Amino acid sequence: MGYKKIIPKLSDGLMVGFSRETPTSDPVMVVGRKKLDNTIVVINAFQGDEARELYEKLTTLKKGNNE
Repeated sequence: MGYKKIIPKLSDGLMVGFSRETPTSDPVMVVGRKKLDNTIVVINAFQGDEARELYEKLTTLKKGNNE
């Protein structure tokens, strides 16, 4: 009889901000988490191509999801 791995439930809300000053400047993406006291804690930040790629992934509709 094998052991079953117990995976805890996870529910999390993240806040994402994306900014680019000019069309030629490097974009910045910041990811935060809202705490119980309503303060926002920045948990990660991305810049340049990585920020642009993540933004495109998060905002591009996949086929069949635009109903």
